Amino acid sequence: WQWGVSAGWYPAEGHTLTAQVCNSPFSSTEVFNRFAYALAWRGEWEWYEPYWSVNMWEYQKGRFVKSLNLGNRFYVGDFTIDLDYTTRCKDLKTIFTRDFSLIFSPAYEWEWGRAFVKAGWEKASDNTYICLPENLEETPFYGDNVFYGAGLEFFPVKDVRIHAVWASNSHLTQGHYINVGLTWNLNLTDTAKRIYDRLKK
Repeated sequence: WQWGVSAGWYPAEGHTLTAQVCNSPFSSTEVFNRFAYALAWRGEWEWYEPYWSVNMWEYQKGRFVKSLNLGNRFYVGDFTIDLDYTTRCKDLKTIFTRDFSLIFSPAYEWEWGRAFVKAGWEKASDNTYICLPENLEETPFYGDNVFYGAGLEFFPVKDVRIHAVWASNSHLTQGHYINVGLTWNLNLTDTAKRIYDRLKK
């Protein structure tokens, strides 16, 4: 089982502070008394929305992986531009140098659709995730990984989404990933009521 508690504070218009305590991602069914702590700030302006957070994930009793997340979204006409930076470490001396992810994703939106591209660079060292519980997987790779992709989303009618996504990377799979699908958000209660009303006529 998982649990968590969060509290929000609104110090000024367009600003939100959120504090959270929950199970650590390094918890397991055998060892569940490890915790994660997060403090996040979100701002809202007409042209810019930041979402920044600091996080601590307990991997051993009293020992933590620290993470700094700097999420940024810019609005330029019909374009949105996401620029996200995430870094993680066990020793604060290496917080900006050994393990980090940098993601750039511009998108163009119109009335019934959205097109986007995404590219990123991830660097993983071999010393951030040592001493993990035996049942947890190790970090998927050491070194540098460049990933990239593009996608389209269409909304032909209300509650229906059609998407097509292509992605690839330089290190993990060194292959191509293609996903095409359809999502229909069906309101079962409303649909059942409509069917019932029609059957009554």
